[in-house]
Amino acid sequence: NRCRSSFHEAQRYATDLERQQMLSYDLERQVAVGHAVMARLQLEVAELEEFASVALHGKQQMASHVQGMASCIRDLALPHVHSPGTESSNGEQTCIEYVQATALRLQEVQAELALAQADRRSTSQDLQHCIAE
Repeated sequence: NRCRSSFHEAQRYATDLERQQMLSYDLERQVAVGHAVMARLQLEVAELEEFASVALHGKQQMASHVQGMASCIRDLALPHVHSPGTESSNGEQTCIEYVQATALRLQEVQAELALAQADRRSTSQDLQHCIAE
């Protein structure tokens, strides 16, 4: 009788040990997933910081172009003395060049932002995949 009770106790102990091992493996897996998620989050933060940097740099360049255009327009608003037969002044040509340069830079900035957004979306999707696992 005593042997039987010791045997049952040993079985309960073995069952508890198996449960604890399964919980331990599950926790280890969850920790590994947590580390992977953290790594992906850090990557996404870095990409967001890069995106913000690209956006800020583009904004600063656009502001500089706009200031140049405003200066050019102010110059054009001042009364000019045109010699007869002159169709455009030097100021008008400068203004046209500013507008063209600004339009070109705007396209470049939009392309840079589109690339940064695509990278961010890709990272976000990878992160969601990682979390789902």
